[in-house]
Amino acid sequence: LQQFFNDKKTEKKYEVLNAGMDWYTSKHSLINYTAYCRKFDADVVVVMHAINDLYRSFSPPDFSVGKYESDYSHFYGPSIYGAKPQSFSQMIYKSFRKIWFGKNVKSRDFEMNEFVSKNDFENYLAQLVELIEQDGAKPIVVSQGHLYQQEMSKEAQNALWMSLTFCEKNNTFPNNGSLANAMDAYNLTTKNVAEKYQIQFVDADKMLSKDLDHFIDDVHYTTKGSAKLARIIGEEILK
Repeated sequence: LQQFFNDKKTEKKYEVLNAGMDWYTSKHSLINYTAYCRKFDADVVVVMHAINDLYRSFSPPDFSVGKYESDYSHFYGPSIYGAKPQSFSQMIYKSFRKIWFGKNVKSRDFEMNEFVSKNDFENYLAQLVELIEQDGAKPIVVSQGHLYQQEMSKEAQNALWMSLTFCEKNNTFPNNGSLANAMDAYNLTTKNVAEKYQIQFVDADKMLSKDLDHFIDDVHYTTKGSAKLARIIGEEILK
C-alpha cells in the first residue's frame, strides 16, 4: 500500500504502518489500537476483519476451552497448551491418530444463527471506529476477500483448511456454501457499521477474483492478490 502511494509521485509523503497480526479479531485490534497504535497519530486507519471473528463462534477442542463467550475468552488459539498442557505421550498419540485415522468430522449446512459471534463482531468493530474518530483520524473499513463459493473447483477446495480446523461443532464443520454465506454476512456487518457512522467502506471482497491466482487458501493472498488488494484500498483512499 505504501508503494502504491509512492508510485503516484504526489507532493505528499505517505507512510503506511502494518498493525495486522495473526489470530487477531476485531477485539484484539481494539485493544491493540488503544494500547499501541494511537501513539503514531495516524491520519487514516484501515480496518479489515471477518474470518477470525467468524471462527470464534466455535469451540474446537484443539483450540478452545468451554462454550462460546462473547469476549472470545473461550478461544485460546496458539496458547491452548497453556490452558490444557499435554504430556509427551498425549502428544505422540494425538500426532499418530491424526496421521493414521485423519479427523473424523463431516461437513454440513450451517444456519447463520450458528455463527454466534456476528453481533459481538459488530460491537467491537463499532467501538474501534468510534475510538479512531475520537482521535481525529479517518477510519476506513474493508470487507475481507475469501475463496469460499457455492461451487468450487477441486483445486480450490483442496486449498481450504480454516473451516475444518477452527469451525468444528459436534464433529461437523460448515461446508463451502455455508462459509460463503457467513463471510458475506460478516462483510455486510462491516458495511452496516460504515453506514451507521457514515464512514468509507471498501468492498474489496467484491473486487477480488475468487481463484488461486489471488488466494493461497481460505482468505490469505498470493503476491498478485496482495498487490490488487493494496491497489483497491489505495484508490479508494485517494478518492
